[in-house]
Amino acid sequence: INMEGLTVLDIAVMTNNIPMAKMLLSKGARESPVFQKGECRLQRLESLVTEAEKNVIDLTAIVLNGSSGNSNISPVQLKETEKQLGHWEFRHRLLKRMKAGYNYAKPPEAPTNVQLEVTSSSSLRVSFAEPQSHNGAVVTKYKVQWSTSDSFVPLSGEAIVEDLTHLEYELSDLAKGSPYYVRVCAWNVKGYGSYSCSNPPSATASSWQEVNDVPSRLEGKVASLYTLYCQVKKSRPPDSTEMKDVLNKESDSPMQKKRISIKSFFNSTPKFQKCVKRGVYMACLLYCKDKILVTSDELLPIIEVDEMFSGPTVHTDLFWLLRISCMWEEVKILKQDMEKTSSARSTFRCKLLQAIVSLQTGLGIQDLGQFFHQPIRDTNSSIILTVVNHIRDPRLVTLGSSKWVTLGKLARRQSLLTHDLTDANSLLVNAVPDMVLYHQVSRICLPRGLYLGYVKLQASIEVLKVLVMNKAPNCVPHVKIRDCPNVTRDEWEWLLKSDRFVENMNYAQASFQQLLTDAIKKLFAQLDLPEDTITKHRIYDLEVLELSPSVAMILVLPSIEDVCIVPGYPDSLAKKADCSFLPVQIFESIHMQAYKPEFFSMYARLSTVVEMDGILAHQGHREAFSTEELSKTKEQVEVTKQLQQNLDKIWKCARWIRDITSYARNREKKAGIGLSYVFLSNTVSSNKCISVSDTMQKPLRLNIGQNSYLSTSTTDFLQSGRLSDSSDQRCIAKFYDPNEETPHSSDIISIGRASIRHQDKDATFYLSSSESTPSHCSTPQNRFSTSSLSSMSSSSSTTAMEYAQSQNSSFAIIKVHAMYDTGLNKNVNMKLHITEQTTSRDIINLIVRHLNTIVKKKGKGNYAYSEESLNNFCLVIKLPDHEQVLTDDCRLLCLGELLQTAKICVTILGTVFSTQDMGQATVV
Repeated sequence: INMEGLTVLDIAVMTNNIPMAKMLLSKGARESPVFQKGECRLQRLESLVTEAEKNVIDLTAIVLNGSSGNSNISPVQLKETEKQLGHWEFRHRLLKRMKAGYNYAKPPEAPTNVQLEVTSSSSLRVSFAEPQSHNGAVVTKYKVQWSTSDSFVPLSGEAIVEDLTHLEYELSDLAKGSPYYVRVCAWNVKGYGSYSCSNPPSATASSWQEVNDVPSRLEGKVASLYTLYCQVKKSRPPDSTEMKDVLNKESDSPMQKKRISIKSFFNSTPKFQKCVKRGVYMACLLYCKDKILVTSDELLPIIEVDEMFSGPTVHTDLFWLLRISCMWEEVKILKQDMEKTSSARSTFRCKLLQAIVSLQTGLGIQDLGQFFHQPIRDTNSSIILTVVNHIRDPRLVTLGSSKWVTLGKLARRQSLLTHDLTDANSLLVNAVPDMVLYHQVSRICLPRGLYLGYVKLQASIEVLKVLVMNKAPNCVPHVKIRDCPNVTRDEWEWLLKSDRFVENMNYAQASFQQLLTDAIKKLFAQLDLPEDTITKHRIYDLEVLELSPSVAMILVLPSIEDVCIVPGYPDSLAKKADCSFLPVQIFESIHMQAYKPEFFSMYARLSTVVEMDGILAHQGHREAFSTEELSKTKEQVEVTKQLQQNLDKIWKCARWIRDITSYARNREKKAGIGLSYVFLSNTVSSNKCISVSDTMQKPLRLNIGQNSYLSTSTTDFLQSGRLSDSSDQRCIAKFYDPNEETPHSSDIISIGRASIRHQDKDATFYLSSSESTPSHCSTPQNRFSTSSLSSMSSSSSTTAMEYAQSQNSSFAIIKVHAMYDTGLNKNVNMKLHITEQTTSRDIINLIVRHLNTIVKKKGKGNYAYSEESLNNFCLVIKLPDHEQVLTDDCRLLCLGELLQTAKICVTILGTVFSTQDMGQATVV
């Protein structure tokens, strides 16, 4: 703040320098607190302008007198006075401009796009955008108000948002079960503008967990692990090594850990392998930018673990190493305890720990990184376990004979050494890009939001695997549903009830249903799954997975028969190049390290120590001689067993993939919500309390993408062709857009002889046989919504009949093209369900009136046609060799097989066809 009480932001705002003002606001600049009340800003500006004007007049007089020689002022003083005059003239112009800018400015308009979302059972989040017009002065802050009353009297609270880089605010500690109304206004130098209410106007803080009172999986589990850690620490024998405090997060920097003393020069350098023979080895891949660390022989550092290894697999030991990678600093301590054991497995694992220590010593770093999920195997039965890490500063590596080379140079060097591509070193070098990618993406978490995930399993004798995307291996294949991760109580209740009955959906449920169906289609398209398999899938209905506080996921499961495949099974997902199957234990490890790092780190260290204590306790019990020793060791065995059980109980709560695996493969209880019911709610959401037993006897038409189909689980409706609760409804017509898949709520309106049921996304029409309008119907002007029907596109097929006729030929579904100037997109087409009584005039009137309603809603009323002009329209069938105009009383279903090859169009009679063509129409 300068001596006049102005800040830089004040000057930028009142001169309306928008780029400068926004830059200052983004850097945290604030307005002067002196001008926050009333008209004090204007009063201050007027006084400053008056002062500047007076100084300009005085200095001008002095300069003029000095220049004419009428004053006893020296040339130096005159020059200084001229300089001051220039300064005050600039100051006067600036202040006048600021005053003019202030007088011109008005309070800003209301903020735009004010969205309200439910973030938890006790909080809401409101987000908004800048006003369309700042009215001459940049907006510098916003005010958010909330209340349980729509009149906002009394207020429940208000807050000022000054961080203009994040135009949002979270309302926390809200009363449970109370709807809150939210509004936002903007502030500029002229004060606050008008308020803008949120969309939706109100919301109630809730969560899906309230439905069945389900607690969070990891709620309180970190505290439980720490309590268990204290118990383990107390229960360990006196001769055990000391455990490091799991809460000790203070650590030295990498450069501080790197201590080089005289003693280190006398340590023996580990022997890195040049030639890999039969046995188990451990390699270390360290990369920095585009370079890789190699030894003096230009090979990756490889340490021999066990040349006599005879086990069939190392999967179990690899899973154990994943936990070791969370406690690199304690490897030496763990090795000391493991050397006390005598079992074969402990002996091999002791060798693994010795290899880790050798790599740490030789490279001069403790954190070796993350183990790659797939061991390298060659034809000589060699197995290489690879640990990968990114090094920020190459100086941290103290291997004197090492150097950094590019991957291309390393590959060329390896090709010169051997031409055998099945050699272990060649396989290792070829796998480097995959290892680096895996290490880079396995720790990246998903952005904030709610996601739809897909679970697919592969089972073999050795291990159970789960499908992941190569670009995101720490999560199942997924697509984003929305930015808000919370699923509200209403949304979850609708989803749980969608497979039992369908009822009216509120705004939030309808929006959620639309987002969910969109996400389902995107997910199936991403995985290249055929659309006709959607009905074979289901939604996991026990919980919404909360991967982190900002990421949640709803899971889609295949049928019980398809959820788990075996290697070699002809499955499309197993052949996708961008997908792979990871062992469940590895998936759990990288998933937890990404989303729950604190929990997994504590669990990994505790489980390793408790497992080691259990082995030592059992060994001590076997070696005990006296009764006292036997009793003491038995007690230690029981203690470690109880600790292991408690630890397993905590870990079981976190292992959601295991629970879902059991759930998905349970043949005794076929659980889950079929995706067909999610789409079914599109077409019957307006009917109250329609039971599934009724709708299951009717075909469910799922309008998905450009290809639609009827479900095969229905019977009666295939014969009757009716989906209604009224006896006078005899025909369904489906107006559709391939880019708009599913409807929300529906309304019923009347157009002439046709009773039309309109739904937000796809308008479904029921042609009524009666002339009168049903009492429960409203007029198109009052109830008909067409905002979502703004774009209708044509299908690649020109066939009029979309589906085969029923067995008794009482109905058919046809496609009709609007071949006149509609004011909408070109090639507008609609699907109609016709019966034996449907005439050409019924179809013409229905389509023209419906498109009139759409163009009026879109503000294109000049494209609407009057009722008198309906007689100018005709229905035309276009055949491969000629075209014919149909008479108004022509019943299309009587044309039979002709509908399967003809293209049916509504057009204006006099603009397309000649008199000769119209003469031929009388024949039909």
